[in-house]
Amino acid sequence: MHICRLQKNVGTGIMQIIVVDDNKINNIICSANLKHVYPAVSLNCYENPNEAISFLRTELNVLKSDKLHIFLDLNMPEMDGWEFLETFRPLSLALPDYHLYILSSSIAESDIEEARKHDLVEAFVQKPLTREKIIRLQMKKEEFDVIE
Repeated sequence: MHICRLQKNVGTGIMQIIVVDDNKINNIICSANLKHVYPAVSLNCYENPNEAISFLRTELNVLKSDKLHIFLDLNMPEMDGWEFLETFRPLSLALPDYHLYILSSSIAESDIEEARKHDLVEAFVQKPLTREKIIRLQMKKEEFDVIE
């Protein structure tokens, strides 16, 4: 279910943010904090990862001119975050400016290490996504970072 849409300015060169998480409450928290830090962002939240993939496929050509940030939960019923990454991989080849972050309540070292090894993932962010964590992501200098 698509639960939050701030604005749809796809293909305008502005920042596009997609949150993929089956937890409605987490999506509300993410949405509020992302809108606070990035007031002019185009924001879409998806509870169903298949809907997020469908959006990406449909909008792929126009998303090429945008800065795309994806916040991805790992544990979802229809498709987990790892499956999403493999489905997203061919789409990522057509996107020149995207950033993908794992957003998870998991503190399992195995999940962090798996994310660190994955070439599409830039950071592992522990839930909840706060304004401070968003700002830390902006300032991130490492190739991969864990933000707690």
